Order: sequence, then structure tokens, then C-alpha cells
Amino acid sequence: MTARQVMDTLCRLMPPDLPLTIEPRRLANNGETLSGQYVLHEMLRLGELLHDKSGKISFQLQFTHDDDSRMSFIMGEIQANIHIVCQRCLGCMDLEIQRTVYLGIPDGHDEIIKLPDDCEPLILDEQSISLGSLIEDEVLLAIPIAPMHDAEECSATELLERINNKNRNNPFSALKTLITKPGN
Repeated sequence: MTARQVMDTLCRLMPPDLPLTIEPRRLANNGETLSGQYVLHEMLRLGELLHDKSGKISFQLQFTHDDDSRMSFIMGEIQANIHIVCQRCLGCMDLEIQRTVYLGIPDGHDEIIKLPDDCEPLILDEQSISLGSLIEDEVLLAIPIAPMHDAEECSATELLERINNKNRNNPFSALKTLITKPGN
């Protein structure tokens, strides 16, 4: 498949109102807002973590400047309901994601310290970035390291408790056998 065919396929998969790439600083200069949806089966990195790839990610991003109009910011919300693998029972688990996005785009590494405490830096190597990758990154950051059902909801909780109780060894049990051996 040629690069042109790949781009044509990607363009057909994208909703027509969402750009493939964005220039965050230009969007901030214009005070623009982007909103839309992505289907989960298009998110390749995220797809590796999912139980199934049905569903959508909704987002709204506002591009602004600080008071001095020197640093650009991206603020917004990302929402999704994903089906992920529970790390306790390995079954399907619903995970609702509601992530607040607050990214600052410093002009250099020296400006990172000027960002507000609750703002994450977005370092741009180029003027444009992939909108889909930005959204996917934010969803990946919202997923817990080891997602699990609540203990009372998980089918594996009782089994794991029984196994742990059965295999629980007293660290001093070896001393007991030494004390009770005849001839000691």
C-alpha cells in the first residue's frame, strides 16, 4: 500500500470536520475550539488494552493564550466509556473516562517552569501534531495502571482470597518444628 493510499484511507475514516493534524499555536492565535468524536477501533495503541474496540471518544478542546499572549494552552474535556480487561479476573470491565485536559505549549524547555502547577507541558518538535494521537495519549493517561473491578463486583475475588488464605504461611512455622524435634 502506497503512502497516498494510506492517507486516502485515513481521510475516509476521519469525520470530515476533524483535521488529521493541527497546529496548536495557530489555533491558539485564532482562539479556536475543536470538538468531535473518534471511534475506538481507530486508536491502535489504545486498542491493545481494550477488551473490545466498540465505542467512541468525545472531546472538546479550546486553544488559548495566557494574558501576555506568549504561551499557548489547550484546555478541554475528553469523555469515553471503554471496555477494558480487568487485571484480577481478566474479564470485561466498563471504565468511564472523563479527563480534563490542560496543556501548555512552551517555546522552549526554559519556559516549562512558567507553566501553572496543574498544567502539563506539551513539547512540540514540529508546528503540527496529530489530533488523533493527542486524544489517544490523553485517554491512555486516564487509564489506571492495573484496572480492576471493585472487589465486591469481581468474579475472581473469592477465589483469590481462598488461594491466599490456603497458602498463607507463618514465617515462624519453621522455628516451631525445630523446637519440637526430639533431642533438642
